[in-house]
Amino acid sequence: MKFSFSIIKDYFFFTYQAIYKFYKSFKVGRLMLFAFALYFIFIDENSWVTIFRNDIKISELNKEIDFYKQEIELSKTKYIELNSNRENLEKFAREQFLMKKPEEDVFIINPDK
Repeated sequence: MKFSFSIIKDYFFFTYQAIYKFYKSFKVGRLMLFAFALYFIFIDENSWVTIFRNDIKISELNKEIDFYKQEIELSKTKYIELNSNRENLEKFAREQFLMKKPEEDVFIINPDK
């Protein structure tokens, strides 16, 4: 029985080719992974940049919601105060809408001039 080095040589040659193909595909794979990462971070409709912008917008809208809730509470207390007493309603009408009784004169002092 004769031992042939060509079998070993062929084995290593094919192994080297397989490793080289894997290495090339790994390079392509890394490139594809990088491309997909860029796509999902910056370009996609649901990208991280868009998500970050939407989070900022949501926080601003939540601040507006809190502001308007406070305004609603102030308006409710003002409404209750005005409807509880006729004198308060008359005072409010005189101050805000410059209403007067028939026998009164109203003088408006403008501090801007």
